[in-house]
Amino acid sequence: MSGKARPEKGALVFHNGTVFDGVRFLPGGTHVRVHDGKIAAVGTASALGPGELVDLAGGTLLPGFIDAHAHPVYAGEQLLRCDLSAERTAAGYAAIIAAYARDHPQDEWITGGGWSMEAFPGGLPARELLDSVVADRPAFPTWSRFSPPTRRAVPGSMAWRRRLARS
Repeated sequence: MSGKARPEKGALVFHNGTVFDGVRFLPGGTHVRVHDGKIAAVGTASALGPGELVDLAGGTLLPGFIDAHAHPVYAGEQLLRCDLSAERTAAGYAAIIAAYARDHPQDEWITGGGWSMEAFPGGLPARELLDSVVADRPAFPTWSRFSPPTRRAVPGSMAWRRRLARS
């Protein structure tokens, strides 16, 4: 028998990547050992014990609770209204909203969405831009993109409203 420790059944050791513990990024070379679906140890490879090696290939390991769900009806309705998803700048969003308002005078509210946080200082839009392009009725476009690098759609997580849309 060789002197190497045999991996425990169900034990994984993640290596060769960046590790984020939920508060900070850990030093380079940090490994994470998972046993029976739970984090068993974090540290250098020699201190963790045996396990099947999982190469992160330079990626990042994050702790997380994954909530996979969708809002297909809401997302579809967003696309049928004022769709901002083709644009990436605040000025571009303003132009689309202004054109939509002009082309849809019968709509009591300007709704829709697809704006991205990266287009605005601090990630949040100010109402003044909406107020400047839609003066005659409420406007309430919702956010539906994460900032880079993920760009996964999450319809309706936040809304950008103009002054008239407040209750």
